[in-house]
Amino acid sequence: MFTDFQNGVTIDFTLKPLGPIIVRTQRSNLEPGIADVTFQRTRQGGRETVFLAGSGLKGVVRAHCERLLRTHGLHVCDPTRPNERNACGCRDHREGRNRPGADLGGQCPACFTFGSLNMAGRFRIGDALPTVDGFEAANRTEVRTGVGISRKNGSAVQGVLYDSEVVVDGKFGVRLSGENFSLWQVGLIGQALQDLDAGFYQIGGCKSRGMGTVRLDDWSVSFRFLDREIGKLRGVGNRGKNRRTYHLPDCDEMDCGNAAEEENRGFFRMVKYRGVAVDDLFNRLTRKALTEFLEARRK
Repeated sequence: MFTDFQNGVTIDFTLKPLGPIIVRTQRSNLEPGIADVTFQRTRQGGRETVFLAGSGLKGVVRAHCERLLRTHGLHVCDPTRPNERNACGCRDHREGRNRPGADLGGQCPACFTFGSLNMAGRFRIGDALPTVDGFEAANRTEVRTGVGISRKNGSAVQGVLYDSEVVVDGKFGVRLSGENFSLWQVGLIGQALQDLDAGFYQIGGCKSRGMGTVRLDDWSVSFRFLDREIGKLRGVGNRGKNRRTYHLPDCDEMDCGNAAEEENRGFFRMVKYRGVAVDDLFNRLTRKALTEFLEARRK
């Protein structure tokens, strides 16, 4: 699937907390005056900073995509249980699909999009670091106190008290990139990101306590294609060995729409969407490419 290049996409946006977010570090803290549970940190430009790991963001987006696919009646395996007989990685190993040149068309839609033990995913999400104008605000963290409640009298249980460090402000830059994708996959991820922006699911921990709600702003989507046919978005082609190996559709294309900005740059035809045009793009991809894919898979 990655022996040649057919198309590429980058989805850029900023993520802003609408309340407290907690992403715990794996280290426990015993220093006095510091929260028991601290936010994960890294270094950016020589300074320590809070950040959102790309692996965690990808996991949250993938989990929501899996729910959407299952809701429409498609089988989707659970990557947290790779030894389950129906999991793609386990089934591929059992049926010999981990051999070079094997038929990989039986991958579930989530594994075909995000990857499995035997096949790389089409899409990647990098670490979300604070933007230049949101760095200071993101690192002005707060400490929230948690307490255990007695089921007998409803008061605080003595000795069950802990502090958690949370991020409550700032902005984080996020980039999601994809290569050799089908259009329905961009529609699926676009729907998941729109749902995150609408508050239908959250990121981080303690979601049942009201944490993790975010807003997504400053949208930008850029496509790269090798063809020079103006006005078209094209999914990965069903040509050569791809037809046999990946069971790709015969035709995967859609009009760019009036809001697209197109230009030729080197080998590539670039198609870009900004701001509210991104919402329209995701909606059209969902209504056409994703809906057609779901109907075909249910037959």
